[in-house]
Amino acid sequence: MSPPSAPSARPSRALVVGHGSIGARHARLLRALGLEVAVVSRRAPQLPGAFPDIAAALACGPADYAVVCTETSLHHQAVRSLHSAGFTGRILIEKPLGQAGEHVPEANFNAVRVGYHLRFDPILLALREALEGCRPLTVEVRAASWLPSWRAGRDYRATESASKAAGGGVLRDLSHELDYVTWLFGRWRRLTALGGHLGCLEIDSDEAFILLAETERCPVVSISLSYIDHGAEERWIAVNTAEGRSWRADLVAATLSENGRLVRSADPAALDAPYIAQHRAMLNNGDGCCSIGEAEEVVAMIDAAETAARDKRWVYR
Repeated sequence: MSPPSAPSARPSRALVVGHGSIGARHARLLRALGLEVAVVSRRAPQLPGAFPDIAAALACGPADYAVVCTETSLHHQAVRSLHSAGFTGRILIEKPLGQAGEHVPEANFNAVRVGYHLRFDPILLALREALEGCRPLTVEVRAASWLPSWRAGRDYRATESASKAAGGGVLRDLSHELDYVTWLFGRWRRLTALGGHLGCLEIDSDEAFILLAETERCPVVSISLSYIDHGAEERWIAVNTAEGRSWRADLVAATLSENGRLVRSADPAALDAPYIAQHRAMLNNGDGCCSIGEAEEVVAMIDAAETAARDKRWVYR
């Protein structure tokens, strides 16, 4: 159970723990929001103003907001280090939360949330509003791209995504889709899956997965996740409802259509907007952000998909 969100002063100094591509983005956006930002990185000597560890950063001045952007396998270690160093403020942990069975001690902090920023995507928010009062019958989700093109100037084989031990793989990298499916349609009741490490790329993590599931509010859900598509990036969700309405939200084009007719659009180039909205929510006690309990549901769904694919069976809650 999450601790109550007691009113408190707006954070003025933030720690960004980890300075890969996502850590650098968070640091940039937090500075743009007017916060002083201290970066904690193993590459501290090469980063002006950075600190080698959390204790050193806090010894230089107090902070009341922390964003954990380490490798997934190190998320819980970073949270424990924050607690050991006396940090009691708000924490945003980058997705996914960690491994099945791990638990974050929320009681030590003002608020702890997980960085599923697509909950703040304007097209997904519009879809959620449109689905109020509707009865979904089928949901189809697809997120597909070519992993080597993700990070310009970096060898994809040396990234976290390529390493199973570091917490990489398409199920975890694209777990946004698992989160927003449960956010929109309720927790999964049963699922099966195909996929895993297919040998298409020079990595040891999973490259493609397809999940078929039943959730609390939808009897048929399919989710296709892929690192190995050479074509244009795809990220969309299609929903058919009992009321005769078919919705398609395209997160790349930033459009929402009903029965083939465009009803909402946003700026597809405004990639920072959901992150900024998420940070603003965290600076106001975390309302609307993914809770620890919800993030643990995503981890359980990942674990169930891996089990289903390995054992060739359905997994029930």
